[in-house]
Amino acid sequence: KWSPKAGPAIGFNFGYSINKVLGFQTGLNFSTTYYEHKTPQVFWPIYYETTSSYYDPRRMVPSYYPAYENMDFSFLRIPLLFSITIPSELDFRLKAGIFYSKIKDFTMNYYSTEPVKHDFGYIFSSGISYPIDDHFKVSLDLSYITGRTQFIEGSNYRHGSEEFTIGLAYSWPLKKKK
Repeated sequence: KWSPKAGPAIGFNFGYSINKVLGFQTGLNFSTTYYEHKTPQVFWPIYYETTSSYYDPRRMVPSYYPAYENMDFSFLRIPLLFSITIPSELDFRLKAGIFYSKIKDFTMNYYSTEPVKHDFGYIFSSGISYPIDDHFKVSLDLSYITGRTQFIEGSNYRHGSEEFTIGLAYSWPLKKKK
């Protein structure tokens, strides 16, 4: 019952358009993902037996630990995306690709082991952009990111998140021979 909570996502992306439809994109992104494990109880009792030579239920002493657990991760991510753009007054983009990320900071209050410091995975994204003038566009993107690395030993946990980004795109003017 892990539930993600919103965290910041910021980055610089650099793209190259082969033509008006096809292109590539890479960049350097920073994002933080917060996870919280919720249970219906405030505390779960764990019973352990006090020191004795025989089992006696009356000697069972409750010990409590919090039912809310947090795991927070901050990533530095390098994506490589292939993009398809449907040009019109309001450009529509579809992007898919891979990423490599490195954990910059983390908090885990339940696990005693450290997570794997790097991840590899896939990004799927769609977005729209609206031209302000010949060189500037306002863009809005929604991305789904799924990691492939098992990041805590002995568990099936993998990173995954959705990102919602708003940005300003600048088209670099290149001189053509003709």
